[in-house]
Amino acid sequence: MTAVLAAALFLAQQAVTPEKCAISGTVVDFVTGMPLGKVSVIAEHAGGQATDASTITDAKGNFLMVDVEPGQYRLPARRNGYLAPITAPNDVRAPEAHS
Repeated sequence: MTAVLAAALFLAQQAVTPEKCAISGTVVDFVTGMPLGKVSVIAEHAGGQATDASTITDAKGNFLMVDVEPGQYRLPARRNGYLAPITAPNDVRAPEAHS
């Protein structure tokens, strides 16, 4: 039986610089809900453009990408022994300033 990989993406849209963003999240096993380490996570422009950023999850399944341009991204996560999930585009934007 092949396990399925699930990415619980919490798009922490923190401003890194005025025009850049950060993407963070946790990758978990779809069946068990347990966090997965050593998973490759890639930020791919939803329009089919080049990869903007990539990283590997830590032992608790957490990842962080900084200095990402605002836009729509797919965030596929890959690890040996798992099927890659179908990923929907995610909007990444700098947070609005509060008055």
